[in-house]
Amino acid sequence: SDGSYLFTSATTTDALDVVRSFSRDEETGNLVRVPVARERVLPAPELTHIRAIVVSRCGKHVYATSLSEHLLLVFARRDGELHLEQVFQDDDSPQVSFNGKKLPPWIKGAQVVDGLLLPASLLISPDDRFIYVGAAQEGCLTVFERDAATGRLQQIQRMTSHYKDENGKLWSGRTEMNLHGARELAFCPRAEYIYSVCNGGVGIFRRDQESGEVSLVGTVSGFHDSIPSLHMACAIVVSKSGKHVFVASHGDK
Repeated sequence: SDGSYLFTSATTTDALDVVRSFSRDEETGNLVRVPVARERVLPAPELTHIRAIVVSRCGKHVYATSLSEHLLLVFARRDGELHLEQVFQDDDSPQVSFNGKKLPPWIKGAQVVDGLLLPASLLISPDDRFIYVGAAQEGCLTVFERDAATGRLQQIQRMTSHYKDENGKLWSGRTEMNLHGARELAFCPRAEYIYSVCNGGVGIFRRDQESGEVSLVGTVSGFHDSIPSLHMACAIVVSKSGKHVFVASHGDK
């Protein structure tokens, strides 16, 4: 947040050491590794495939997602070190279900929620009050409210284009809101809109800046709007003026 630290992710690692922390020399730009706190509060399988990282604008908290374990992690920053404060795990994660029966989460103290299957993208609102998570497999845009003092989160909304049948299998449902494969999220400059890059297009959501909740405005589809290059859209950037949105795709050479 102040340019003094850099945070990166690792795909395979030990215990809590899933988010790499470096201190940065302001004059030279050189980086020095800062160890993550070593409390063994994650006693089970290793956390892997950390996908997204955001830092609160106050600089006191770091948020990260794990693709393979379907997790949202909340860290507190103290003297540059990261201390795990809170864990959310998707209710359909393989680690919390067996033969169709729900089991206690293997992450000690994890809160089980709906809307975190393959959490590929993260945003934090400019006022530090809300966290937005795009879940690729579940086709979800999930909203969490953030406690400014503790950094802890509470889920307040889950928007999805999928539905579950009587056997719990996910199916793509709302064609007007395709969130399947949600890979990236982006704010417009004043953060009143959120853009979501998904399989086949871009979703546009209006954001209530007081409640943090979102509502669908529309979509631009590679299928329905005949824009082939959006079929495998994977990244998005909004111009500083807010007048243009740039989308990258690996589905069209």
